[in-house]
Amino acid sequence: MKYHGCQSSVSFREGDSRKQVLRVYNARYLLMVVLLLVSGGCSRSLDEPLRVGSNIWPGYESLYLARSLGLYPKQSIHLVELPSATTVIQAITTGALDAACLTLDEVLAARARGVDLQVLLVMDVSAGGDVLLARPPIQSLDQLRGKTIAVENTAVGAILLDGALQTAGLQPEDVILKFAGVDEHESVYLSGTVDAVVTLEPVRSHLLAQGAIQLFDSRQIPDRIVDVLVARHEVTTGYGPRLRELVRAHFAALAYRHGHPEDANQRTAPIYGVRPEQMKNLFEGLEIPDLAENRWLLNGDPPPLEETARELIVVMHRAGLLRDGVKISGMIEPDFLPAESL
Repeated sequence: MKYHGCQSSVSFREGDSRKQVLRVYNARYLLMVVLLLVSGGCSRSLDEPLRVGSNIWPGYESLYLARSLGLYPKQSIHLVELPSATTVIQAITTGALDAACLTLDEVLAARARGVDLQVLLVMDVSAGGDVLLARPPIQSLDQLRGKTIAVENTAVGAILLDGALQTAGLQPEDVILKFAGVDEHESVYLSGTVDAVVTLEPVRSHLLAQGAIQLFDSRQIPDRIVDVLVARHEVTTGYGPRLRELVRAHFAALAYRHGHPEDANQRTAPIYGVRPEQMKNLFEGLEIPDLAENRWLLNGDPPPLEETARELIVVMHRAGLLRDGVKISGMIEPDFLPAESL
């Protein structure tokens, strides 16, 4: 699959502290997470806002930019930043969220557990944004044998690690895994307790500035890490107009960023804990499908995204991420895409 993206280099000031940013971030959203999870079992009224959650990943930036620009009403669509992909998955699984930004493999894993999620939109494809970084003097993947690797206990981490180990001719038992959330990646690496880390932006850029060596990235496993917007099946009817509004706002925000990049950077940089001029660096390694590409991906018999999902299921079974079959017919719903170009 081919998508449009942007490429750039990165330069962080000495003393920038992602750890400090994340500490403030986690404190801010701890209460929100608790409230979401507690509310998961409560009955819903359509007078309540559509609850949409995501972790802080550059591919989801359009929704936060849309919020800042007022492209959807905050009183009817409630967008929440959560600390990790694990928290997002837990919240939408329990029904504490109506919609969420997830990777396609996370959607497949949830559907295997009986959570009926429908894909409404492809937000981005990782083409270098997810990486494996190592501590010098490690210079090659085969030197990871016997080493300790920090990785988030999610499907994305496992898929990238699976690709790296296969490339190196290593088996999972040849390395020592230390599970750590993405909010811990920088601190655990800098503490010296691990030899390598499977991580993503903006942690990637910060650790490269600290001397880490990039050994592997998602360009070497093309089309396996795909980010999508999903909704629980039971909310797609009652909340259909708001979901369409949200999807439309995503494309409107992409258009705004293209025409007004400096203002867009000013608006969303605080969410990512970087300076506005560094925002462009976060999109390195991401390919962002436009509306025409989304129509192509989500339509057809079968849709191209369904073919990608079938290939991904094979990889997930090999990595031990899936044990049962996954029903993917009816998973992709293109009707929420805008009918006209924005």
